[in-house]
Amino acid sequence: MKLGITESPTVWMWVQEFGPIHFRGQVIDCDAEEDDFDRHKLTAATAEKSLRDWYANYQPALIREHEHVGHSFGVATGETRRLTPKQMRALITPDTLPEHAAKLRAQSRDVFFAEFRLTDPATAQQHSRRQLLYTSPHVQVGHTDNTGRRWALVHRENSLTTGPVQTSQVPIPALAEARLSHSTERMEDTSKAPEPVMEEGEEMAEEADRVSALEAQIETLAAQLTEVREMVEGGKMAEEPKGEPDQPTDEVAELRASLAAAEKVIAGMTADKRRDDATAEVARLSLTASAREELIALAASNPEGYALSIKHVPALTADQPTGAAPEPGIEVGAPVDVTTPIGEHSAILSIQSEARRDGVALSYTEARAKLARKTEV
Repeated sequence: MKLGITESPTVWMWVQEFGPIHFRGQVIDCDAEEDDFDRHKLTAATAEKSLRDWYANYQPALIREHEHVGHSFGVATGETRRLTPKQMRALITPDTLPEHAAKLRAQSRDVFFAEFRLTDPATAQQHSRRQLLYTSPHVQVGHTDNTGRRWALVHRENSLTTGPVQTSQVPIPALAEARLSHSTERMEDTSKAPEPVMEEGEEMAEEADRVSALEAQIETLAAQLTEVREMVEGGKMAEEPKGEPDQPTDEVAELRASLAAAEKVIAGMTADKRRDDATAEVARLSLTASAREELIALAASNPEGYALSIKHVPALTADQPTGAAPEPGIEVGAPVDVTTPIGEHSAILSIQSEARRDGVALSYTEARAKLARKTEV
């Protein structure tokens, strides 16, 4: 019997975090301090309201691997939820698979969930077999629809993907039994549940658990990566006689693809952990907000340069609020004495900022070399 729309199953999908997300070469920050459409920065409140209104007025389609092939595999029902890390951890049940539970425990930001009705019979069957894995939204900031209304943030459509597009993303099977709305089964709507008041020690312990879970994920993936690498090398030796051109078998090619995917996931998770660590660290230093953002980004891509950058930056004084302006000489672009460590750091960041305005990305080392050439003249 053909599966009709009224008989189609619904499924909750982890769609996006309220934080920096990457889409088609752009970085969109959905947890900024203030709204700035031109710089793709939105507060979490603005992003949430826009997405909720969008899903209530439109029905984003579900496609595969961001390919527009003329038909969809599902459609949004209009039901959405924003869950905090605590509420996501409450979704863990005794039968939750360990790797899924680890993903839920590792959440550090609020997440936007959307419910979709699977209208394609084959896709519905894949869902019942727990074969659907991840989703990726087509994100757009500052979209104007045909009525002239300008939307802060929209999802033009969502795509089923075989791999995570964000390293902390929770796979769809982890939510298979979660009922976040209009259901009397197992899970209650956790979005309106009051959060328990936690003591400082409990919060620290919970954060430690989250970090431990993230580190365990990285270790597991690293072990899997080593195993796949050994299989690739072993397959290459077994299938390719000495002196013959490199013509790997389909099995070896698949292993190589798995190896590349695992390396990418590990690199992303490691970068996320560096960002989290750097965010906590720079918050205690006397820096401007923009300098903190630059250092957090640097920590993800160049940990050695980051460590060198903060080495001589003074800590906040006891009477200096976290958001206060830094000590004189730290502001990027201000006149500084480059013979001092703090002055040199400020001058290097200024050179990097100028280069970005010209469309050039300079590493910390390249900017330092450019500063050295300037001071020699």
